[in-house]
Amino acid sequence: MRQTKELTFSGEHPRLITGASYSIYAVSLITGMSNATLYRRLQGKDEITDWDITPASERNPERYGKKARERSQFNKLESEADRLSAAWLRVSLCQSRRYLIQSLQLGTV
Repeated sequence: MRQTKELTFSGEHPRLITGASYSIYAVSLITGMSNATLYRRLQGKDEITDWDITPASERNPERYGKKARERSQFNKLESEADRLSAAWLRVSLCQSRRYLIQSLQLGTV
């Protein structure tokens, strides 16, 4: 059976002790972060730092913070042609094929 890898913590966290060894699963339970996130961040490392257990919203507030949510509310489709194109891209291929066949039968195309 495979032995669990333990990493040494060095930093300041209210629930982690500096110099103590923790598994990724234990750090996940303590910090509330997902196992997969911690696994990717700690892959190839022997030590856990404050930066490794900092949530993404605090690591990069411009991308994940309140400003990013406000910025994404703007309509990125600037012209009428962009909006029409986006509407047709959302239509399924079967539906657009039926529309084309009906248009050819009626002679409108």
